[in-house]
Amino acid sequence: MWPITTLRGSIRARLSVGFALGLLPVVLVMVGAFLAVGFATSAINEAVAETSDELIPVTEQYRAALRAQRELHAFALQETYDPEAYRRFSAEIDATFEALGEITFAEVAEVEMLQAANAEWIAVKAIGEELFEMAPAAVDERVELLRNFDARAAEFLGTLQDLQDFIVAELVAQLDQLEQISRRALIGVAAVSVLAVVLLGLVIIWALRSNIGPVRSLREAADRFGDGDLSQRVELTYPDEIGLLGSTFNPMANQLETNLIELEELSVRDDLTGLFNRREFSRRLYEEELPRARRYERPVSLLILDLDNLKIVNDEYGHPAGDEVLRFVARSIADRVRPVDSVARYGGDEFVVMAPETDAPEAVAMAERIRDTVAAGPARLPFG
Repeated sequence: MWPITTLRGSIRARLSVGFALGLLPVVLVMVGAFLAVGFATSAINEAVAETSDELIPVTEQYRAALRAQRELHAFALQETYDPEAYRRFSAEIDATFEALGEITFAEVAEVEMLQAANAEWIAVKAIGEELFEMAPAAVDERVELLRNFDARAAEFLGTLQDLQDFIVAELVAQLDQLEQISRRALIGVAAVSVLAVVLLGLVIIWALRSNIGPVRSLREAADRFGDGDLSQRVELTYPDEIGLLGSTFNPMANQLETNLIELEELSVRDDLTGLFNRREFSRRLYEEELPRARRYERPVSLLILDLDNLKIVNDEYGHPAGDEVLRFVARSIADRVRPVDSVARYGGDEFVVMAPETDAPEAVAMAERIRDTVAAGPARLPFG
């Protein structure tokens, strides 16, 4: 068992067995091929590490920018907002720019996109600070400035997305080059080995299958990853040098997939209550439920719930108390609807419920249940 374990765990050991069974010229060729594979493996290891160092901060920037934009929207629309959260997200973006500034990028295009993103972020941040300092009564000016902010933020996010795509494409190109180098080296070994004994030929076939296969698998995984399949992972066939390279690729892919899932969740959920936001609710209503109801001629009901006197709670007890009331109402509504129903926070103190397969009398009964639950269970304020 010891020799088999050693061969599975190291490219060096597998190639050494072939050297022992071959003639000196063949041994020399195989040594050259081994060195080429080692060089290529080292190069791709550095490429994956470099890509991870570049791509993860850019992804973090993208997520922080979306959160900062959401806080600014809440402020501009006079909803519940946290100016400190906006500034914290802004500081995170500034910090990642500083970290990226310490990285030596291999391509001029990467540096140019990073500089462009930095310039766009400075403009976006300046507009955001200006919007926070604007008087509450200046509604028209705030709306116009918010449109300007969204336009500049879209340019900034677009540049970050282009930079991510460029970094992934660069990794795919490097892996493709590695595959070509490895292929030429091992084909040379196979050509010389044809002149050797049958045993040497068998050894070469074994070497090709055990060394090129993992490299090809890694390259194909990187191609699919670059095409948008973030669930793609590298299968670690052997615990050798290429296996270690795959173990570097997989954590990077896990981190990026996690970030994407978080971004998707942030885009459809209301931060305060955890319910669907207005955009996601509208998408489900107009793109899914209403067409289904029309197609099958089935009923669907829409409940619109509005809280009375929430402003009084905010004025008398503070916004944290008002936030707790909103969270309590959200929980109460969610507890009184079915799993197939969709609940969303539609505005500051407005909630909506979409109830498929529900006619008007059933919808009225549902609304009464929700009202009774809210009336019967007082919200616990932060100070007790």
